[in-house]
Amino acid sequence: MIESANKYTISNIFDIERDVKYIIPKYQRHYAWRKQHWEDLFNDLIENDIGHFLGSIICVSRSTDSLSTTELEIIDGQQRLTTISLLYAVIYELLDEIKDPNDELRNELINLKYRLIQKSDKNQTKLFLSSEGHNFHDFRCILADLEIFDFEEEIGNVGNRRLSKAYNFLYNKIKTELVFDDEDVTIKNVLELLKKVNGTLLVKIEVNSISDAYTLFESLNNRGVPLTAIDLIKNKLLSELEKKDIIKIK
Repeated sequence: MIESANKYTISNIFDIERDVKYIIPKYQRHYAWRKQHWEDLFNDLIENDIGHFLGSIICVSRSTDSLSTTELEIIDGQQRLTTISLLYAVIYELLDEIKDPNDELRNELINLKYRLIQKSDKNQTKLFLSSEGHNFHDFRCILADLEIFDFEEEIGNVGNRRLSKAYNFLYNKIKTELVFDDEDVTIKNVLELLKKVNGTLLVKIEVNSISDAYTLFESLNNRGVPLTAIDLIKNKLLSELEKKDIIKIK
């Protein structure tokens, strides 16, 4: 059932040099975290030391060629990975606002950029969100606004949807608590937050099939936004259909 279960830092998950795509399946629900979840994540990072354990993600490997980009289908972990990506984007914006950045800041900006997009292909993000609720569109718009990703497709009301609200919450939270008139203090505080994000631990669990992933998912689904009855029924149905070779979920 479980192919591997290993502990990684967030910086390993979003490795700068590694070609990896974290893909949210089309049939999954949209990004659902709200203010309390964003605040809990932020407080987790601020109040704990580097190496704090944040939780687990469950994924199915879809790669068949060891030399190609690794594609991991995320069955559990969408909310965490999306929010962490948004937090990386916020930190990028805050550091990019610093006047006359030194070499350390320039390097951090480059590193942050390639935690969000593929270094080998700048037209591809590392995180592929579901199109449900315009999630993937809005995510790419946020990165385009930071000028680290080229994306021009326009769908109205981006600022009124969940991803933009999460981004703005995290931006304002950091501005309020970590940014001061003294630029040196601000840089120090933001870089310290970045170190904590990079050093936070996740357990990445890889399984062999969607059916195995859902079985494990249901047993671990006790944090964040609980699955609705419809979610559970859908997941169970997909799991059973795959087990019986009636369908192959892609």
